[in-house]
Amino acid sequence: MLFLTFLRVRMQEAIHIGQIRRRTYNELVAFPADAHLLRTYFAEYARYRLG
Repeated sequence: MLFLTFLRVRMQEAIHIGQIRRRTYNELVAFPADAHLLRTYFAEYARYRLG
């Protein structure tokens, strides 16, 4: 039982670290890149985002 509790805590930590990494990536890379592409290549970017 103790092992399963430990395993659950480790999995929650891994999920939390992944969320922090994704948030940091989005703030530093993805959102500024999206803003730049939107300003520079509006039509192409809109077509790409709409599918």
